[in-house]
Amino acid sequence: MSTTDAALAVTVLDAIVALAEGELTKKRAEAEAVFKDAINSTSFRASTGALQVDITLPDGQVIGRLSVKAGTKTTTTDEVGLHEWAAERNREALEEYAVPAAARDERVLDLLMRECPEALGVHVKPEMLGDPRVLDLLRGKFPELVSSRVRPGSLKAYVAEARKSGENAPKGWLFDPETGERLHLVTETQQDPSGAFAFNGAETADRRRAVIEALAAGDPVVRAIAFGAVGAIALVAEEAETIPGEVASDWLAAETGAETPPMAEKTPFGAPFCDEHGFKSPEMAAAHAVMVQGGYSTPPIEAYRMLRDGGVGAERARAWMDLHGLNPDDPHQGENVSWPLSAANEPAGYGQ
Repeated sequence: MSTTDAALAVTVLDAIVALAEGELTKKRAEAEAVFKDAINSTSFRASTGALQVDITLPDGQVIGRLSVKAGTKTTTTDEVGLHEWAAERNREALEEYAVPAAARDERVLDLLMRECPEALGVHVKPEMLGDPRVLDLLRGKFPELVSSRVRPGSLKAYVAEARKSGENAPKGWLFDPETGERLHLVTETQQDPSGAFAFNGAETADRRRAVIEALAAGDPVVRAIAFGAVGAIALVAEEAETIPGEVASDWLAAETGAETPPMAEKTPFGAPFCDEHGFKSPEMAAAHAVMVQGGYSTPPIEAYRMLRDGGVGAERARAWMDLHGLNPDDPHQGENVSWPLSAANEPAGYGQ
């Protein structure tokens, strides 16, 4: 493979992957909408087990499972209210801290340069903002740069207490037995499921292999989905009227409402594959085998097949072999000759 062939190969495949990724994004959104509705259905839960969906091929083979994610639970904590609660009942649960703006305040830099130079690096060292010496200096000179909050350990303890439902306070509330006051500290909200889902990662290789096998076997449903994923190729071709494959025309008709002409007419891949004498060249024969039939072939393999079939096709194959240096009397070359993705240009006049 030449550098030109290599560059073209990766560029073409990159474009196809981008188109397929765009289609996948759209289909994921559609699937999430379906799953969102389904997980609220009693029949769905009864038939699948909550939030699990089997991935089943048209022939009934189960090739994996995906999990629809449950709605997330959000938790909010009233830290302002808790600060007031602790300030009245347990001031040891509070701590002072320097507000973030203190780290770059020029006044603070000047103060620490004189009074506590070990607190400085390029700016104030973050770990020194909680040092008692620094806090004392700030409190005395710039009190607006010092605030207080509930200590992290105390906050955790208060939240744990609030999560316990008791006789005098429901879950999420704090209760002061001396005053009878209550504080709604923790609020939990269950969000509705969005329909988001995930595949079972352990099944990835087997699942993908099963899909490729179904595609190669010509399963019409799988082929319709696959050609739909890259069908945009037909739509972005300026004069495209069809895409390859028996079911591709059905896909295009469903997407655009347009009539699809037969494969013998113009396609987005340039010249038609065939004319009244058969395939116009080994390249066209190989393209038909791969794109339409979903199999594997190369121009050399097709050239020797056309040679065996005789007629005009054999004449075209022999001319093509001469051009590419293949021996018509050695059919093994058809299987053994590798072929770049960007095949050589056809001789002028082919198929005319």
